[in-house]
Amino acid sequence: MTHVQWQESPFLNAESFPPLALNGERQTSVASPFLQGFHVALDDGGVSPREASRRLFLAELHDEELDEAMYELAGEAARVVRRLDDVRLSAASLELYFAPLSRELDASLMRAQEHFGDRELGSLDEAEFDRVLNEARSTTLDPAMEHLFGGLKNLAKRALSGAANLAKKGVQLAMSLGLGPVLAKIRAAMKSVLPKLIAKVISRLPASLQPYARMLADRLPAGAQSELGYDAESESEGVAFDIASVQREVNADLANELLSETGAYESENLAWIPPVEREPGVDALDRARERFVSELGELQDGEDPAPVVERFVPALMPLLAIVKKLVGKQRVVNLLTPMVAKLIRPVVGPTATDGLAKALVDSGLSAIGFELAGPQQREAAHRAITATVEETVMRVATLPDSTFDNRQLAEGSILREFEAAATANFPSLLPAAVYRQRPELRESDGRRGVWVQFPIRGRGKRFKKYTIVNRVLITPRMAMVIPSYGGVPLSAFLNETLGLDAGETVEAEVHLYEAMPGMLLSEVGELEGEGGGDSTSQHEFHPLTPESAAMLVGEPGLGQETRNMSAPARAMNAGQRFYRLAIPGRRALGAAGRARRRRTRVHITLDFTKQVLLLRLYLSEIRAQELAASVRTRGNAAAPMARLREIVLRRLKAALSAQMSGRVRILHPAVLPAQATGTALQKLPGALLQQLITKLGDVAMTGVSEFLSSQGPSFVTLTDDARNGMTLVMTVTGVGMLAAVGDTLSGKAAANTAPAPDVIKIETVASPGFSNG
Repeated sequence: MTHVQWQESPFLNAESFPPLALNGERQTSVASPFLQGFHVALDDGGVSPREASRRLFLAELHDEELDEAMYELAGEAARVVRRLDDVRLSAASLELYFAPLSRELDASLMRAQEHFGDRELGSLDEAEFDRVLNEARSTTLDPAMEHLFGGLKNLAKRALSGAANLAKKGVQLAMSLGLGPVLAKIRAAMKSVLPKLIAKVISRLPASLQPYARMLADRLPAGAQSELGYDAESESEGVAFDIASVQREVNADLANELLSETGAYESENLAWIPPVEREPGVDALDRARERFVSELGELQDGEDPAPVVERFVPALMPLLAIVKKLVGKQRVVNLLTPMVAKLIRPVVGPTATDGLAKALVDSGLSAIGFELAGPQQREAAHRAITATVEETVMRVATLPDSTFDNRQLAEGSILREFEAAATANFPSLLPAAVYRQRPELRESDGRRGVWVQFPIRGRGKRFKKYTIVNRVLITPRMAMVIPSYGGVPLSAFLNETLGLDAGETVEAEVHLYEAMPGMLLSEVGELEGEGGGDSTSQHEFHPLTPESAAMLVGEPGLGQETRNMSAPARAMNAGQRFYRLAIPGRRALGAAGRARRRRTRVHITLDFTKQVLLLRLYLSEIRAQELAASVRTRGNAAAPMARLREIVLRRLKAALSAQMSGRVRILHPAVLPAQATGTALQKLPGALLQQLITKLGDVAMTGVSEFLSSQGPSFVTLTDDARNGMTLVMTVTGVGMLAAVGDTLSGKAAANTAPAPDVIKIETVASPGFSNG
């Protein structure tokens, strides 16, 4: 066996570290199987009527706006407990914090339960339901809690509607109950929402490690358990804070309440479990990280770091069992630790660490407001080593199983992943000649910045920030091509959210960030200012892709691909990178639940049970006022309509793409709930998918045009409302191609004949502000 892989790396070449070099012998390693993956497949056939009803019910319940409300409130709750080290004290504080919301929600649902009594399920009037819930309110909640209260109220309405549909289909339990008893079941299921959110905030565990999912899965009928799991094709490894798992579990609770053969299960069995009794979470990683930093500081020049690494690597393992199941954990540790220890040996010990610390300081720590004294500089160097080791292990965890079938391939792969981690966490330590030969060993061609963990002082590291803050002129053409979340360009954020003119060139500071396990975007401002900063909204962050990094800061190597472009919270994977623009006098509202200017967006429901399309088009304040102006003056609406068509088509294309989830709801018995948020459409042939996008665009613009022609004065009146923007809900029947799409989702070959001709009918209802039903 040759050792070329080892000798090619400058990290193992003594000449790469002239003042710091330490010789060491090659460690032998043991070939080891590492990870065993699993996949959740789309089940197309053999679905029982009851299972089909369950799938449709769960698909109908899902709402991305509820995810957003939970994520927003989690950020507020995290600030409540950040400085409380005792988990039981943290739990008590959060229970007290959530108490007003818990009381209001339970009292409102109880009032509705009593009011509607034995009325038939299909008799629900939504306006009456809202009125009854509001009558039971006794206090005004803070904005973030009001946002979640509204989301849960809408969830209850969708659950009632779904129960009514189940009754029509003859599902026995739902059919035998009236509105009151069904509301009692909904109320019972919703008692678990806040305990789950409390546990989430305290330990911030990936969903697959939470006991709730396992406990609930054990109680579900066979065949339904997969609905709680991750979809290996749509979920990434290293989830930093997967708030969507809370809604998935709550929706499964509701399905179990309404579909259980034996009646309601005991909701209290899913009561909060103190984190001390749970599997290790981010708090355990925090402690292991601090211990590793401390032990690195005790190493002397030339001392072998292997024992220290051997104690740290096992602490990372529980957090890596997210999409893949670890097999032979000790064998993995035996493979990783000697290699990682040898790789970091040139930069440990007082002499080597001082050199690394100086390079870190020169890379811009003072530029982001931190002047560190001698001991603090050395600690910063130890943290850079810690981050490199941690990320090496996390990168290795994502490698294919086949990598570990061959020892030489495994060693080479571990070496490659270490180099990638060191490139991100170490400043430029190597001679220029090395970088000429190996340019991939640094992320930037012309900058000496480095990624630093925040908060800089103390434990509980939640994100990394790049030490160089760039001041950039963003031109209109740049903003039009830089992608952001929701399938929109950066120009939509500048225009519709910040209120800048579409043709305005703006100067902005560009701050770059990277997610770590447990990160909440709303915490960034405060943690960045070491407790003295303000909160930030998740809506202020954008994906730092190679394209955006190239255009904004001229360094594509600082960007990373983003698999999920739906929203920042859904892209919150450890290692994911973001940027935030600081523009004097301009902020995206929305932190702590405050009203904000939303961007134009489209939500689509494809209901194959009724052969109906539901298009929910939210017009931003700017877009709505543009159309209203043309109605007021009876002018030509061609220009604003053409602009709106371009925007709508782009949103539709994004909503139906593989990188988006949540803007589409698919009601089809052959589609699992995990794919009912849009990913099932990737089964469609490319031509059919493009035809669907074009058809939806035509329908949407026809609906807007007909509404302006027939109800122009009403449209203008709605735009005078104090709420931002307007929502148009279009119910569409008679779309001929819908049958072909449904057949493809069922696994049937699409007919060679042309689809049935359109006999389209559009009914449009408008309301002020943003509405998600």
